[in-house]
Amino acid sequence: MRKAICLMVLALAACGENNGWNPNYVVADRPYGTVFDETTPYAQYKVQREKALIGQRAAPKTVPIARPFKAPTAQEIAGPNLWQIISGEARAVTGQTVIQPGGTVRTTTVVAAPADGAAVLSRYASATVHQPGKTVWRRSAADPAAAARICRSYATPDAAQIAFLAKGGPEADPALMDPDGDGFVCGWDPRPWRRSAGL
Repeated sequence: MRKAICLMVLALAACGENNGWNPNYVVADRPYGTVFDETTPYAQYKVQREKALIGQRAAPKTVPIARPFKAPTAQEIAGPNLWQIISGEARAVTGQTVIQPGGTVRTTTVVAAPADGAAVLSRYASATVHQPGKTVWRRSAADPAAAARICRSYATPDAAQIAFLAKGGPEADPALMDPDGDGFVCGWDPRPWRRSAGL
């Protein structure tokens, strides 16, 4: 007798499959708290999909996709890296850096840094537009005392800045030489370099 009652309850429950309140399969005026507007192809697709899930309509055959014709490439999104800026492959234009047209070639050879430190500093100063002391890169482990100790190990601010750029520059800062995050270390000032370059 008990089995017969359980079977009848299950049979009755199966008859009212889409009745009642189920937040996962509500196709009414406001499923999921939103209104089906059907004004866009994707909204129409969502209506068809939801109705197909509860058996009221056939499943849609395609998903509408709008192709972004003017989407930026991954290289444009990332922008130039520090070595492209320093080596002159990128130039400053109204405060933004732009990669020069041309294909990118991935190589496995290690290229030595230029021996002329003045050229490196001049290119770096020309590629930056902010003033010393203005935070551009966030530093989570900033320690001005440790940075001062490291700076004392260099003969000049120019030598410290060249070493800073060679170790990865402001993006990496592995030696924690730039506690204020401006990209200039040990009192190095880019303004004289910019003036000499005519900027």
